[in-house]
Amino acid sequence: MSENPKMSAKTLQRMCPTCGTQFCVTRKRGRPPEYCSEECRPPRRRRTSKRTCQTCGQTFGGRPHLEQRYCSHRCAARARRVRETVICQVCSKSFEAKPSDHRKYCSAECAYEALRKDAQERKCEQCGRTFQTQGATRFCSDACRNRARRHPECHTHLTCDWCGKNFSRFRSTYRYNRTRFCSRKCFNNWQRAQYPEHKDKDGYPNTFNDAVKTAIRTRDGYRCVLCGRLARAVHHIDYAKYNQDEHNLVTLCAVCHGRLHSRSNARQKEQAYWKLSHLVESGQHLEESDGRP
Repeated sequence: MSENPKMSAKTLQRMCPTCGTQFCVTRKRGRPPEYCSEECRPPRRRRTSKRTCQTCGQTFGGRPHLEQRYCSHRCAARARRVRETVICQVCSKSFEAKPSDHRKYCSAECAYEALRKDAQERKCEQCGRTFQTQGATRFCSDACRNRARRHPECHTHLTCDWCGKNFSRFRSTYRYNRTRFCSRKCFNNWQRAQYPEHKDKDGYPNTFNDAVKTAIRTRDGYRCVLCGRLARAVHHIDYAKYNQDEHNLVTLCAVCHGRLHSRSNARQKEQAYWKLSHLVESGQHLEESDGRP
């Protein structure tokens, strides 16, 4: 009996390295099996490294990529219950604590007392009151600091490179961030004019700006062309982000816009394209938006 050429193309003959039996496997993605059965497969051996338990001193095998310090959960729990005697650095009182806590003081009162000893007396630059601090603090409170920052000498006066408006920034901020624009909007307008081929994070070109979106929303009366609800999303009918023709842009609500972009089937996208194109060409969306706010 001759072998079926289709079956022979889909199967692969292998020899078991344990018992020497020949067996057939189906060609699939991935690595084909090496053994004919689970009985012939040798037991898997995990890579281990010899370590010493920090509690009982017994040698055990641990995984190389894990930081195992104990041979069992019992030894780990016993290590967590270990306490050591520590002497407080303020009142010289002895107390017990975990080695991993690295405690220096027996209570919160002793810790605050240590902070008071290390504190230095300074004079507030705003109100002149004397206060204690550990760092290089110049003011005694947030109110004095904010009052000092409102002083004209703490500001740097600048002129916006796009709109020409005068604005000011804190000297401490301007020292590290030498801004040239009064707002993010002015920076975006300057960037669009400087780099006309630049695209934003979503892949839209600079020609798809707020002016184009506002014109399309005004044309459609801020209404969805499909359901008639209030809408602000501007949709590309042919799903091409570079096509900014007014006949290719329509206003949709968030629900209808999400439904159109959730359609992964090319046929459904084509049906939506012809439906929206017919609405724009016939002008029905303009007639429906008349008289609406």
